[in-house]
This record gives sequence, structure tokens and C-alpha cells, in this order.
Amino acid sequence: MDWFLDIDGNWLFNEAQPFPGFTDNSMYPAIWKNHGVSEETLLHKLIVLALASYREKEKRIQRECLLGKSLEGLCAL
Repeated sequence: MDWFLDIDGNWLFNEAQPFPGFTDNSMYPAIWKNHGVSEETLLHKLIVLALASYREKEKRIQRECLLGKSLEGLCAL
């Protein structure tokens, strides 16, 4: 979430971003660095998680296709 702080000390909502930023001012990598995780390690972990998610999706699609083909065989009378 991005917020602005106005001159009177009021917080104003700017936008919600579904993906963390990696600029010099971004809090996401700073929080991990504060917990002892380097930016390189963080990026590595995010890439591994994305690849694992992709592979699981591909496996699910393949299982669904195989199930569909087996059901087609039952229906082709």
C-alpha cells in the first residue's frame, strides 16, 4: 500500500500494489534485509517459489487433460 503524509499529518491512501517494489525506497527488501536476508537471497527465493508454482499448475493441467481424455473414451459409445 502506498500512502502520502500531508502537511497536517494526515495519511492519504494512494494505491494498492499486488507486487512488492524493489526500488531504493521500497520497504519490502528493507524488511527482509533487517531480518538477515540479502536481496540476492530474497530474489532467489522468489524465483524458486514462482517456478514451483508454475510447475504445480502445469501438473494440474496435465492431470485434468488426462482425466478428460479418459472420460472421452467412456463417452464415445
